[in-house]
Amino acid sequence: MRERRPRPWDGWPLSVKLGVAGTAVVLAACWAVSFDAIVVGARAASIPAVLALLCPVIVDGEMAIGTLALVAVSRHVKARTRVYLGVLILASVAVSMAANMAAPYTRGVPDALPAPWSYLASGVPSLWIALIVHQFLILWRHAIPPPNGGTGTASASEVLTVDEELALAARSQALEAARGLAEMRLALEGARPVPPTPLRKQGTRKPPPPPRSNAAPGTKRELVLLALRGEATTEDGHDVPRDNDSAIARHAGCSRTFVGKVRAELAGARTQEQEAGA
Repeated sequence: MRERRPRPWDGWPLSVKLGVAGTAVVLAACWAVSFDAIVVGARAASIPAVLALLCPVIVDGEMAIGTLALVAVSRHVKARTRVYLGVLILASVAVSMAANMAAPYTRGVPDALPAPWSYLASGVPSLWIALIVHQFLILWRHAIPPPNGGTGTASASEVLTVDEELALAARSQALEAARGLAEMRLALEGARPVPPTPLRKQGTRKPPPPPRSNAAPGTKRELVLLALRGEATTEDGHDVPRDNDSAIARHAGCSRTFVGKVRAELAGARTQEQEAGA
């Protein structure tokens, strides 16, 4: 007899299992009642009976999809994007509540909605197409990382949270303190001569060169300038993308605002050089 495969919910506490089951039951009951009310409202707006069965999927489905999208990207988007997604969810809630509250009036009376209410109800699917597509693009942009290490700002791994900013600041302070101690010790003890490099034996492989950015460590500004010139590499040997401010900030241990300032200064210096040469 084969052993039973472990299930993802095997390790859940009993309270969580009961909560999930109860939520599913309540959600199914609410959706069934709302389904009937929205179908009745659609029939009252002169929508054919077959197509009226799709209206609950449009209205209540947007609530579910919008909630999932908001939870998925809420930590990686700006406040205005979160507010926009919340407004879309509230719009679906308002339409669903309006259909449920009007059900006693529209039930059993075909074409009961007069103008302009029937016109508004018939125009909901067209508006919802645009909202759903835009909502999907927001979810795709901020939840799916770009292929081959692209430079889109949509990648969740490239968006620095407050905790990451604090960690980078602490790391940069620790590096500055370590460099200061090293310079002080060299000043007290004196510079030691560098031993000559031993000759390689025949048949041995030459060790790979260290990363250029690590071979000549400097301040955060120097690390950012190296990355903007395309001369910086990561610890695993990959080039730091020169057009990705987030990657440069992580490499140099600074904020993206600082990278933007250095990039602007470098662009201004290049412009002045071009004008002087002309």
